[in-house]
Amino acid sequence: MADDFRSLLAATFAPYQALSEIQLDALHAHYELLCKWNKKLNLWRVKDIREAVELHYCESLYLARTLPPGSLRVVDVGSGAGFPGFPIAILRSSAKWTFWSLIKERPLPPRGLPWPFESACCGESRGRMHKAL
Repeated sequence: MADDFRSLLAATFAPYQALSEIQLDALHAHYELLCKWNKKLNLWRVKDIREAVELHYCESLYLARTLPPGSLRVVDVGSGAGFPGFPIAILRSSAKWTFWSLIKERPLPPRGLPWPFESACCGESRGRMHKAL
C-alpha cells in the first residue's frame, strides 16, 4: 500500500513538480495516519487511494504552487484532517504556519503525525478559532 500511494502521488503530481523522497515519506505518513484515525473520528470521506491522492493531496499541492514566492505566513482554518495545510507545508516548507481547528473535539493534527514543523521545516502554532476571536 505504501508503494501504491507514493507512486500514484508522484505520478499524478509529476507534470507540475517532482516530489522528493522526503516529501513523499511525509505525505505517505500523513495518509496512513489519517486512514487509522478516520475509523474513530471521521476526518475525511475517501472511497479509495486514487480519490485521496487526486482530491486531497494533489489539490492541496496544486494550491501550494499558486502561492506567491518568498516568505509567507499561512493560516489553515479548519485543518482537522490537515488539508490543505499539511501538503502545502511539505511543498512550501519555508512558510510559517498556524493551524486552527473549528471543532474543539478534533485533534489538530492527529497525534503521531510527522508534521513538517516537528522536523524543523517551519514553525507551528496551535489554536482554536473561538479563542482567537
